[in-house]
Amino acid sequence: MAQVEIRIPSPGESITHVELTRWLVADGSVVRKNSEIAELESEKATLMLVAEESGKITFNVPEGEMLEVGAVACVIDTSVQPEEATGEPEHAHPAAGGDTPAENAAEAAPEPAKEDKAAGEIPAVASVGSGYDQVKVTPLAARMMEENGLSVEDVIQGLRRLRGEDVEAVRASGALSGPSGLRQPASRESRSERMSSLRRKLSERLVSVKNETAMLTTFNEVDMKPVMDLRKRHQSAFVEKHGIKLGIMSFFMKAC
Repeated sequence: MAQVEIRIPSPGESITHVELTRWLVADGSVVRKNSEIAELESEKATLMLVAEESGKITFNVPEGEMLEVGAVACVIDTSVQPEEATGEPEHAHPAAGGDTPAENAAEAAPEPAKEDKAAGEIPAVASVGSGYDQVKVTPLAARMMEENGLSVEDVIQGLRRLRGEDVEAVRASGALSGPSGLRQPASRESRSERMSSLRRKLSERLVSVKNETAMLTTFNEVDMKPVMDLRKRHQSAFVEKHGIKLGIMSFFMKAC
């Protein structure tokens, strides 16, 4: 039985440890060569752990473990190979009784509901006050309806098809749900997750910058017209002598 050890690769120079964020396959499953089996994360980058051979995988470490570069993360037993896809799928064969899937589907299909109303009977149209007063009408739409003699009821009754984009727009805008007009309460559920190495390092850097750097901004109003006039007056001579233009920063440095 050949055992292949899968070791942690080096994500880059000066990085000695990585975190095994999560396994992408189940322990004891059969994996194929060059398939991604785990997600690794360091202080600088995220990379994938790849199976070097095909076989049955056995984990050596759990998720969230900090590992040194070169440590063994898992072992692959190459004596167990993944099964190759065979010819026809099992569901392609007919049932023992000789019934085909089409016949079974036809038998299982429910009978169409009987129409209780007469063919000529037309359902009553909802009145304008039954929910249409909550429809938001833009000024452009209101002007167009006024010019064409249409009401909100006429426009809504003319809509015979709803698209997925319409449903997504209503859901994203937090539209009213239900006839009562009450919004769904926001979820108060919370969960705690372990911070990854990359996020932990970013948080440390942000906190250190906030604590060790002067976070102060001062605004001073200054009349720069005399400086601009002086710069304009000596610009030609300065360029001719030094070969570069006279900037404003020189005056700031002189003032400091």
